Amino acid sequence: MPRPSFPLCLMMILFCTGSFAQRAPDYEKADRFARELSAPISELSALDSMLERAGKMFSLPEEKVRFVFTWIALNLEYDCGIEAPGGASVQSIENILKNRRSTCSGYSSLINYALKQLGFESIAIRGVAKTARRDLYWQYLPRPNHAWNAVKVNGEWKLLDANWASGEASENCDTVIRSFSPFYFFPDPEMLALSHLPTDSSWQLISQPVDPQTFLSRPIFHDPYYEKKVSAFIPATGILKVKKNDLVRFRFNTAVPLDRIAIWSDDKKGLSPEFGRFSRVNNGYEYSYRVRETGDYFLNVSLDANRTAIIYRIMAD
Repeated sequence: MPRPSFPLCLMMILFCTGSFAQRAPDYEKADRFARELSAPISELSALDSMLERAGKMFSLPEEKVRFVFTWIALNLEYDCGIEAPGGASVQSIENILKNRRSTCSGYSSLINYALKQLGFESIAIRGVAKTARRDLYWQYLPRPNHAWNAVKVNGEWKLLDANWASGEASENCDTVIRSFSPFYFFPDPEMLALSHLPTDSSWQLISQPVDPQTFLSRPIFHDPYYEKKVSAFIPATGILKVKKNDLVRFRFNTAVPLDRIAIWSDDKKGLSPEFGRFSRVNNGYEYSYRVRETGDYFLNVSLDANRTAIIYRIMAD
């Protein structure tokens, strides 16, 4: 084989050193642009213009999707009105923009519209989400109560939940706390399956889909749990049938260092909060909690001694 010319040699060197490798998506830039667009958009034509501008600004598909996700999460507020049966949308895109408030189906509809305007294949996913303590009383899977999305990026389906990324509502939905949570952008499907169960199990996007009974049996998970990147947890069931003075062993496997734990009950006022330190065990952290009260009540568990990460229901004799 003859010696290649200099330009070809240079191309081969660049290829071998990774200079032609695609750069990582700049999500900070996408988030920053979404935050800078503070003026309300109430007309469909204005939304289309903004999307056209974003389509030109960002070169990578992931950045375009991230911009849409962040802008919608920041600009819509959850409406605690009654959701239509099955999570179906009852609002037009125009009304969603005008009101700047919507239920989960409105978030999902707006995500779909915006992504399709940018040339993406996007679908709305309907299913069941576990959000509140009362959900630990479920004995059977309820009708769909939530909607989120999947988008195809570079030939691969990714999950999105702009509604849950926009903040959280109190259990009776009388207050909404606005806070942006990027976890719900392209989350690990196995992690999202802890709280989201699609009606069509194929949209779990995992090789062994979670069955309804397993989903029902799990605890309630909040954002701080995901932030700690927990890969396994004990107890795996959300309802703990125990006796007074029994020890409940909590274990969390994560590469993120865990130091302090806090455990308390909002509805058992005589039960004072307990603060302790985790013990390091192999690739996880453990803490033993002694059941100090009988009755049927809930335990909040914090992995940073501050915010609720996981909720269990205690049934103690």
